[in-house]
Amino acid sequence: MAVPTVTAVTPTSGSALGTNTVVLTGTALTGATAVLFGTTSIATGYTVDSALQITVTSVPAHNAGLINVTVTTAEGTSATATANQYTYTATLFTEAEARAFNNDKLADTVKYPLSDIAAAEARIRAQFTDICGVYFVPTTTSEYLDGDGSDTIYVSEFDVASVTACITYATDLTVSETFDATDLLDLAIYPHTGRIVRRQQGTFPVGQNNVYITYVHGYTTVPADIKRAALMVLLTELTYTSVGDRTTSFSDGNMTFQLATAGRTNQWYGLPLVDSVLARHRRELPGVA
Repeated sequence: MAVPTVTAVTPTSGSALGTNTVVLTGTALTGATAVLFGTTSIATGYTVDSALQITVTSVPAHNAGLINVTVTTAEGTSATATANQYTYTATLFTEAEARAFNNDKLADTVKYPLSDIAAAEARIRAQFTDICGVYFVPTTTSEYLDGDGSDTIYVSEFDVASVTACITYATDLTVSETFDATDLLDLAIYPHTGRIVRRQQGTFPVGQNNVYITYVHGYTTVPADIKRAALMVLLTELTYTSVGDRTTSFSDGNMTFQLATAGRTNQWYGLPLVDSVLARHRRELPGVA
């Protein structure tokens, strides 16, 4: 028998709340006794499909960041490598924060499984971004852009924190330049503009879709008011309420809510605290009233 290997993880990223499905490809996977996401070991929640494949039906929760996925059998644990890396993407709130919010209203893990919380968080995060035009967690984007022969290029997203990779292509579609660490450090990032400039190390050659760039953008940490607003929406989505759609206010014993009508100007959810927070963070696009 041989020590197992993990040569691919599909998909390569997922929510820090976990619960999604991934497929591991490798060798000598038969007889797996554990699958580890970083240092988090799961002894169940996966199926050994064959010696070459394992399906993990519920990825464990983990802090946002890059980890390695390894498999343990009686012969040992697979080695870490770039091919078995997995990225946990940031969320608006953690499971602990969701469970504890408003006097532990979502503490019952049977009634409110983590899979429901994770699905709701993804929806809320997408909605908040759509409403505000802002990513409230660090987000990685890759895109092809047109070079114009200058030292400057503009990416689609404004709040760029860092550029992690860049490749330029010649007119025959062969690679012209792959940026190394020095080239990436040479890039000047102009906040809130999407403008990126090569300070000393050359230009972006003229072409169509000839610059492939990967960058991180958005808030580095979730603003406290956005997190609270997201948790309020989560609570309204997952818990039953007897409040009618024409009610103007109600109290849950801890807080009193003055209700608005969702769909009106700056009233996206009909929850005044949530809507006021989103209105404050909403980015007005240039030239748009």
